[in-house]
Amino acid sequence: MLSYMRLIGCGLALTLGSCSVYAPMLPVAPQLRDKGQLEVQGTTFLTGRWEAGATYSPVRYLLVRAAGGLKRDKEDTTYFRIRQYEVGVGGYYPLGQRWLLSGLGGYGQARSARGYFQANILAGPSKLVDFQSNYHRLFGELSVVYQAESGWGSVGAACRLSQVNFDQLTYNGAPLGLRQMLRAEPMLLARFGNPEGALRWLQIQTSCGLTVVPGYRYDAAKEPFEYMRIKESRVVLALSLIVKPHLFKPLVQAANQAQISPWSTGPAATPAAAQRPETSRLRSGFSSGPGPCRWCARPGLWPTAAPCRCRAAWFFSR
Repeated sequence: MLSYMRLIGCGLALTLGSCSVYAPMLPVAPQLRDKGQLEVQGTTFLTGRWEAGATYSPVRYLLVRAAGGLKRDKEDTTYFRIRQYEVGVGGYYPLGQRWLLSGLGGYGQARSARGYFQANILAGPSKLVDFQSNYHRLFGELSVVYQAESGWGSVGAACRLSQVNFDQLTYNGAPLGLRQMLRAEPMLLARFGNPEGALRWLQIQTSCGLTVVPGYRYDAAKEPFEYMRIKESRVVLALSLIVKPHLFKPLVQAANQAQISPWSTGPAATPAAAQRPETSRLRSGFSSGPGPCRWCARPGLWPTAAPCRCRAAWFFSR
């Protein structure tokens, strides 16, 4: 009976936040297809946690990743604080033009603290609860992503298994005997971004997932009630911004290809804009005479050839 009354108290605590001292990191599901490609991802969770990470392909089919997470909380009674990081290595394999399969495995560490006010309605006085933990984990994950034919979006699914090992775990200052647990963390995602234009390097991703201990059911005769709080299942909701720096290069190359060589001669090599000093100087971004473009810093071509046609110069000259 006492355990069920405690369960009610924990349920009330859940209205303010989870009882668990464990917080998962978001499965990756990268969308890299060739060597030299990079994704930098910043994520915010509905609970106020933040994560940032980078996934890179140094050679084709190989992935390396590093990420970190943080949540600060200055409250004294109801709070959750965590600092964590992880590193991983894996691979990817394109399945035709639309499908992409990837996997990662790695290692991470975390230090966390959670506190809340436990209201025991029929089982004695209410009290403050404080969990403190240090843990490390080994994880492996698989993901599959489908790219829409329009290029504007993609959908996918990922699943991570994390073996969590507690190096230190206390409840109101007293050590707990729980040493490890296995977590399963499935996730669905949708990613959106313009495949063309000046912002094709930027994407937005929404993610919805779970973190559970597979097959777990609390049994008061076998383990303390505090173990149930740590092993509880939770929904994970997140919003991410993803930057792909490798897509900066094609934009610069396109701008360079629009240039006419400064060593070209003759009327055909110089467009009408370059033959009109005032117009050329304005559209190139030059303040006066020869010199670098003030927007992209490339060497100046004025007045011997075409003006700089970088996107910034074009935009500011409209």
